[in-house]
Amino acid sequence: MSAKPHLLTWGISAVLLTGLVACATQPVAGANAASARGREPGIYFAEPFFDFGRVQSETLVTHDFVFTNTGSATLEISDVYSSCGCTAVTNWDRRVGPGKTGMLHVLFNSGGMAGPVEKEVWITCNDPVQPTVYLVFTASVWKWIDAIPTVAAFAFGPDFQTNETRVIRLVSNLGEPVALSAPVCTNRSFKAELETVRTGKEFELRVMVVPPLGPGSVVAPITLKTSSPKMPVVTVSAYALAQPALTVIPPRIMLPPTPLAEASQFNVTIQNNGTNPLTLSAPSINAEGAGVRLREIQPQKLFDLAISFPAGFRSELGRPIEASVKSNKQQSPIVKVPVIQLEPSAAN
Repeated sequence: MSAKPHLLTWGISAVLLTGLVACATQPVAGANAASARGREPGIYFAEPFFDFGRVQSETLVTHDFVFTNTGSATLEISDVYSSCGCTAVTNWDRRVGPGKTGMLHVLFNSGGMAGPVEKEVWITCNDPVQPTVYLVFTASVWKWIDAIPTVAAFAFGPDFQTNETRVIRLVSNLGEPVALSAPVCTNRSFKAELETVRTGKEFELRVMVVPPLGPGSVVAPITLKTSSPKMPVVTVSAYALAQPALTVIPPRIMLPPTPLAEASQFNVTIQNNGTNPLTLSAPSINAEGAGVRLREIQPQKLFDLAISFPAGFRSELGRPIEASVKSNKQQSPIVKVPVIQLEPSAAN
């Protein structure tokens, strides 16, 4: 396994993290903590949480987390990590004597962010009781013109789609009134309209999805020009997801490049994502010696397609193989599962 980079992108829930920090930052009970621990170092942060408050987007802010060695041996900080690339610890005291204090200098870059933000920093050290300590900081990132939320999101099942609307509030933090132009979106899956709530100060961007959408997801930017040189353009996103009628897992079967050493079976799951019943029939495969068996696991919802090959099987050069099954779904009348035999070079 390769060494961890200095900055990692990990997701830690706030509830779990709060509990970890609370446990990791409690000093040893008793009047003489050092003697209670023996000849060991101990790390203690009196303030493991920090709130930057309101932070303007695209700015860099810093904070110093102070810690104390509550043990009776030298405390050694071996490394410091952060939860994303927007956060860095540029300097910290690596060795701190008993009873002394140290510091971690944390930098947070708010570029590209908006709204409430929570980030984590964790420290590894030679404290045998708590070798890893978690720190948390929060901020409320604002722009000259805030978009709340920054994404208009839509999600549809495979059976029906409707002309839904999402509202994004645009609030100016400028001292002077601001004017916004009509929204522009080049993707025909969405339409956007602007309404004024408070002249020069607050607006509503109404984003509508335009069905029908094909299976999968689509993302499109929506831009509005402003009258302020401090923020000449406001950009938000429109996102829509349309589930496919059926999900096939895995979508294809991969065979080794050499003939099969023994008889083999591969199982494919076919799931109905819609509300209408699913009926599958007539399973087949276009390969001599191969077989396919269809089994209903959950009535009209979940099916198993078992594809089997005899020992010594090898596909004919240039002839594609696929297993298939008929479906009552108009969007997917035939479900196909390709069978691919790897080339010798691809297996290395």
